[in-house]
Amino acid sequence: TGKVEVLNETPPDMHEVGDYRKVKVTDDPAEVEGLIEVAKLEAKSEGSDRGYSTPKSLERSATIVLRRKAALVNANIVLITDKNVYVAFEEIPSVTLYGTAYSYR
Repeated sequence: TGKVEVLNETPPDMHEVGDYRKVKVTDDPAEVEGLIEVAKLEAKSEGSDRGYSTPKSLERSATIVLRRKAALVNANIVLITDKNVYVAFEEIPSVTLYGTAYSYR
């Protein structure tokens, strides 16, 4: 059939989605110096209209989303490059984090 199958090749290291806890988040550019850039990421977290969400809790949720996205692209560390916090009277609050994912190899 012409199919070629390589048996001695090692599979690439794949992170599970549960491995997002191993992804480190930083805002210090010195920590990612010399690492390999993997992807640009964006994570948004919106509150509810009931008013239970604080900017700090929304930022925590957005950080978790960012870490999950970084784990999917096999990144080890994420440098947060920008943060948008939107809290207006009578509006649904939201936090958007922008970051760059890096890998050690």
